[in-house]
Amino acid sequence: MAKVRCPNCTAQYAVPDVKLGKRARCARCQQSFVLSIEEGDPIPLAADLLAGLGRGETVAAPAPEGDLAEAVPVSLGYAKAERPSDGSAPSLGASLKSYVRALAAAPRMFTRLGNVITFIVVFVLVALQVPAAMAPCFGLIAMLILNGWYMAYLLNVAVGAANGEEDLPDLTLTEGFWEGIVLPLLKFLVVSLVAALPMIAAMAYCTATNLASAEEAFVAALMLMTLKFEALLALNPAVTMVVVPAVVAGQVMLPMLLLTVAVGGIGALVRVDLMLTTIMNTLPAYLVVLLVYGVSAALPPLLQAPLETAEDMELTLRLLVIPIAIMLVEVAASIISMRAIGLYYLHFKQRFAFAWG
Repeated sequence: MAKVRCPNCTAQYAVPDVKLGKRARCARCQQSFVLSIEEGDPIPLAADLLAGLGRGETVAAPAPEGDLAEAVPVSLGYAKAERPSDGSAPSLGASLKSYVRALAAAPRMFTRLGNVITFIVVFVLVALQVPAAMAPCFGLIAMLILNGWYMAYLLNVAVGAANGEEDLPDLTLTEGFWEGIVLPLLKFLVVSLVAALPMIAAMAYCTATNLASAEEAFVAALMLMTLKFEALLALNPAVTMVVVPAVVAGQVMLPMLLLTVAVGGIGALVRVDLMLTTIMNTLPAYLVVLLVYGVSAALPPLLQAPLETAEDMELTLRLLVIPIAIMLVEVAASIISMRAIGLYYLHFKQRFAFAWG
């Protein structure tokens, strides 16, 4: 056991040595900090007093006089979020203003040297997926590992923002291969599947009613998601009327789904009712989230479109320089959009229909 102290409120805890170097949240003041060892004898306290932020756990606060109380883990069920009864909770308008200000300040992350270095490393690892995908034998495995790590990093961006951190997460992989790579990749796959359920239902409807084949319905959905509206208009209007609302519904839920798996885990996805209630409780803010997420998702295909028609462009520029620039924009936009999702939770969690401790 190692002795650690919250740098904000000086609350003391005893944690297993294996947790040193990981980020946790103080049960007393809710400040997040990196667990680092203190000189002195270990404190006789339950080993799980501090829980990792990535799992969304929390515990009872220690006694205020400084003597540490026994840890009492709090259930991670879907408890209704409590708003302060003394009226101290900010109004929706005030929270929205502070949220927009925080979003406007998000790009400033890339002006700090540490964040610039982190971003460059992230970009290089993302770019390595391209040659990895073309490599024989273990290329696919390498690509999946890199993609899993990137998914984990994006989730950490959301979690960090949700806990008020102003910088990009560090690049260390402290959770092991399963929790650090495989599980985040599975989370993104599950989120993608859940978001695609309305589209799948629309495709099934088109097939069952002989309105169109499943392939035609899928092409319509693909045209919409890649912003190829001209090709979409050329399809059967009846199919478009069914598929487009379904795809839009799934995409509207996507930021909330990502936030849910980032903070609450895959199991939290079953409570779609609470997600919808939260969206309605914070509708103006969620519209801002959708705007940021939508712009970040639309930028790469919009920037890519001129390359498909530019036949007289220099080959090096077309095949190397511009694709690298587009990938840079895509990675930066993804980080900002995930930060927007995390900040949404930070500024409006008192209006959420559920809580994760």
